[in-house]
Amino acid sequence: MATIYHEKFEVSAQSTQHSVGGRSYCNDYLHGLLDRGILLAGVSQLREHHYVERLDAPFHVLLCCQEGHGHVLEGDTRRPLGPGQLVVLPAHRHGGFVLGSPYWRLAWLVLDDVAAWDFLKQPQALWAQAQAAESLYLSIACLHQEVQLGQRGHTQGALQLMLDTLQREMTALQAARRPTRAQQLGALLEKIYLNPATCWTVPMLAGQLGMSQTTLTRLCQQQHRATPQQLIIAERMKRAYAWLQTGYGNVTEVATACGYEEVASFSRRFAQHFGLPPGQIEPRYAPGAG
Repeated sequence: MATIYHEKFEVSAQSTQHSVGGRSYCNDYLHGLLDRGILLAGVSQLREHHYVERLDAPFHVLLCCQEGHGHVLEGDTRRPLGPGQLVVLPAHRHGGFVLGSPYWRLAWLVLDDVAAWDFLKQPQALWAQAQAAESLYLSIACLHQEVQLGQRGHTQGALQLMLDTLQREMTALQAARRPTRAQQLGALLEKIYLNPATCWTVPMLAGQLGMSQTTLTRLCQQQHRATPQQLIIAERMKRAYAWLQTGYGNVTEVATACGYEEVASFSRRFAQHFGLPPGQIEPRYAPGAG
């Protein structure tokens, strides 16, 4: 069964993009990419206009900038991505990217949501200084060229080069992500967001973090100026708002999916949190399938 997510995708005809896919329906397909958790690997030279925004996509997106700059979208915020910078947009979040200069050259990979990339599952985008941005770009471009040569191409050698280059970037990214207590709390809040129907309790959160409820409460106050119970509610409300925006279901269905047995209770809580009832949220995305 196809996974349904929501996507806004606008690209100028002046841009050029080349990619190799891990699935047989891709124009340039290479057997073995999918086994390594890679759905697509590509390079882009973007001009004039480019806008991508996704909600709940079941894959991670890695962007590595070589020239020019763009902006990475996280919810309603934007952050510039310039030469030598690398960012990963985690799966099942609200994010995207947009052209921010007349010309933007970048390498990118779409990574499957599989165990190999579990360390990418974070509540926010992961940022790093690329170890060798140009090498990553050239290795992906080389792989695309060799795949296009068919039987004459040295695809396995080019694939290994790209994998080694990618691993160098991922190793550095992993080293920079050794979790602090605050990051562990962020990852747990991510779990609440992704599984809002679970009966989350403060003792459960404290147990998963390996700390007392008192320590958890202090950490939550320091990091978020809220109690653990308030954070549980906030994550459920964020998920509810996102689902209503996507047209996932009506208010009753979203309330149930967020763990509420009574729609009236859900609606009161939603109105308290956002200042308007859930029935007033209008869908803003067109569904996409991947």
